[in-house]
Amino acid sequence: MIRGSLRRRLFLLVLLAVIPAFVLHVTVQVAHDMGAAQTRVAAASRDLAAAITPLLESSLVVGDLATVQETLDNVMGQGHFRTLRLMDAGGERQLVAGHTHRTMDGASTPAWFTAWLGIRFPEFRFPVNVGGTTYAVLVAEPAAGFLATDIWQRLWTAILLWSATLALGLVLLDHLLRRSLLPLEELGKAAHRLGEGDLDCRAPVGDVPELAATARAFNRMADKLAEANARQEERIREATRELENLIARIPAGVYKMRMLAGGGVRFDYVSPRWCELLELTAEEAYREPALALTRLHPEEQDAFLRLNEEAMAGPTPLRWEGRLREGMRARWICIEATPTPLDNGDILWNGIQYDISTTKAREAELDQIAHFDSLTGVPNRVLLADRLRQALAQAERAETTLAVCYLDLDGFKPVNDALGHEAGDALLVEIARRLQGAVRAGDTVARMGGDEFVLLLAGMSRVEDNDDALQRILDAVQAPFTMAGQRIAVSASMGVALHPGDQTDPDLLLRHADQAMYLAKQAGRGRFVYFDPRMEESARQHRILLQQVRTGLAGNQFELYFEPKVNLRLGAVAGFEALLRWRHPDKGLLLPRDFLPLIEDHELMLALDDWVLDGALSQLDAWRRRGIDLPLSVNVAARQLLRGDFPTRLRQRLARHDGVPPERLEIEVLEAEALADTARLAQVIRECRQLGVGFALDDFGTGYSSLTYLKQVPAQTLKIDQSFVRDMLTDANDLAIVEGVIGLTDVFRRQVIAEGVETARHCALLLRLGCELAQGHGIARPMPASQVDAWLATWRPDPTWQSAGETDWPREELTLLVAENNHLAWVDALTSFLDGHAPEPPEDDPARCRFGLWLSGHGRGRYGGLPAYQAVGELHDRIHELGRQLIALAQAGKRGEARARLPELHGLRTRLLDQLRKLKDSAGSPR
Repeated sequence: MIRGSLRRRLFLLVLLAVIPAFVLHVTVQVAHDMGAAQTRVAAASRDLAAAITPLLESSLVVGDLATVQETLDNVMGQGHFRTLRLMDAGGERQLVAGHTHRTMDGASTPAWFTAWLGIRFPEFRFPVNVGGTTYAVLVAEPAAGFLATDIWQRLWTAILLWSATLALGLVLLDHLLRRSLLPLEELGKAAHRLGEGDLDCRAPVGDVPELAATARAFNRMADKLAEANARQEERIREATRELENLIARIPAGVYKMRMLAGGGVRFDYVSPRWCELLELTAEEAYREPALALTRLHPEEQDAFLRLNEEAMAGPTPLRWEGRLREGMRARWICIEATPTPLDNGDILWNGIQYDISTTKAREAELDQIAHFDSLTGVPNRVLLADRLRQALAQAERAETTLAVCYLDLDGFKPVNDALGHEAGDALLVEIARRLQGAVRAGDTVARMGGDEFVLLLAGMSRVEDNDDALQRILDAVQAPFTMAGQRIAVSASMGVALHPGDQTDPDLLLRHADQAMYLAKQAGRGRFVYFDPRMEESARQHRILLQQVRTGLAGNQFELYFEPKVNLRLGAVAGFEALLRWRHPDKGLLLPRDFLPLIEDHELMLALDDWVLDGALSQLDAWRRRGIDLPLSVNVAARQLLRGDFPTRLRQRLARHDGVPPERLEIEVLEAEALADTARLAQVIRECRQLGVGFALDDFGTGYSSLTYLKQVPAQTLKIDQSFVRDMLTDANDLAIVEGVIGLTDVFRRQVIAEGVETARHCALLLRLGCELAQGHGIARPMPASQVDAWLATWRPDPTWQSAGETDWPREELTLLVAENNHLAWVDALTSFLDGHAPEPPEDDPARCRFGLWLSGHGRGRYGGLPAYQAVGELHDRIHELGRQLIALAQAGKRGEARARLPELHGLRTRLLDQLRKLKDSAGSPR
């Protein structure tokens, strides 16, 4: 690419165009001259041969070679030939060659040019014949010097003509360019001045249309730039005014300080707030910059200067918090500044500073809250951990003992319940005060929470010293208190872990002290117990169990058993629940209660849940292929559900078992576990239900249930805990709970299923209460998958269920139903004793058995005025009288005689049941 000015570029373009044209012209001319010369030389050579051949013939005939030599020399002297030779008749041997003593080959032409052209004509051969006989051959090579001279002269002529033409053209072009480009140069100068910031410069408008248009466009642009610059300057002035107003209003002080290369400092700017914080005027700061440093607290100045030097060495931003000198309104300030090295060696600091006195006070308050118990003022768990690490390090350096004491008050809860929480809090404050008074100044008293405290007793050189100190602490706690006008006393149980001798790990020391404290309580309370390493045996057994569970998972030792769920009213199988079993290589088949409680807080619990889910889906898939289309529920720990990725992992599992409809899977979660994070659990359930998976709350009623909780957790099914179902036949409270749960499911439109159904009477009562779904050993025991098909083929519902479902028991008659079942249970217990299956007989006093208590209590209050009530009482007394006789026979070794009278007992039982039904009917409550 051609660089430089436009004039230079145009000149170079002209030269680049002319020179090739000149070369082409000369090349064509030379080629033409050489062609013409070739023709001319050939003709001249033939003419010469024709002229001298007769002379040569005559000389050769007589053998006069001298004449031939002279003839050839004369011809060569004319300069028209380069060589002239006479060869023998065969043309192989030279006879005579012409000579010349002067050069005619272009004497005026430079030799280098002739050599560069390298022009040479071909030789011509002319035979010399005499009388038809060839005597010799004349070989003539024409000379090219005249042609080189001619070309040289023509070249110079062309060079002169082309040079004159080119010079004239360039002169004319230069003149034209000077006139035409002058406005362009003026435009360039104007643009340069504009670039330098001269917004008032304008370009002259010339007479060249294109350049004139460009100049006018430039001028318009300059006008707009000037207008925009004016507007921008106005905005800058306005922004500057606003910034100054803002700086004056913000609570932080702003400054620009310059550290001079030659030494010393000066302030370029200080804001009003900066002056206010340091209690200086701007004039004082500008006049004596060193005054600012004197406002810092003397103990802080060295640290501030050292931090400045480190920041300058970086350079890196500076942030410093420190105190101001005493007596100033602000106590603490924070300075943030950034150093910028300048070209002249100065360092410019742009910084802000603000009052952090309130923040520091709040930090101190938060530190108190974070590290000290809010009630008692003693260290809390966080500070205790730090103190314990320090005490361990100090004990190792000094080779002394450290006693870690875990103290728990005995009898605090009764005091708290009897006198109220305020009295309980006051008691804890007093206990903390006494503990602090009972230890030395270097010891630590910390509250773990509730009525638990931890004490660190350091520096003891003998165990006896620890004993004395520990007893002194217990005595201080056991001294009587006066609370709410009452004189009370509590004791304390304390576990002690000693270092050295025990672990150096702080957490282990605390755990060992805690374990020893429980032993102190078991030993009678009000004492201290040192940790015994044998306490670790239970922990070791726990670790062994965890390893066995890992091995069991890897070795396929776990199995799924399946417990049927049935619809009592329809007499149909409603599904199954998958239950985990462990086929332990040494202990045989283990139920979940034998190992799950020990690992429920361990990660292995999550692995087991995953295994159960995968196994349940695989079983559903297998059943579907065999035509069994029944739902299956699995228990999943709430901890597993509350993991953030559970819905995603469940979706992946369902995708791997695409033959299983998601609605056939139901997940059960324990209600007590679900209370840990109800909101999160509800969200997880909603996400899983979008996949089609159902949810049930297991063991409902055991986890402090509330209506709000039931409303928040969107589980479709509630499972009544088996502890209520099992005893509802004989316990009115359990029956009321079962009835209440069933009522809640009606209100909240949930499905309900009863667990722990053991007898047909359970099923009948559940149907009367409105619960149609049930499971338990009274229906079928959990079975391996291999037995499910056979069970489904042979199972039949109990015929009593249907008749029970046709009878409705109003709420007010439920206690009568419980009483009836209590009486049946009494008869069954007596029968079992007589058969030798029970070691002790049931209560034989009619006033003290459960039915007798109902009869004299609630039964009398509701049914006492009815004739059937009197008949029931008489029959009850007769049954107990017969029972006493049968018990006496059995105890006398006459069990056979006693069993022979069982039909008499059963007959009285039947009559009493009939009277109970009449009692119910006479109360006006049948459907």
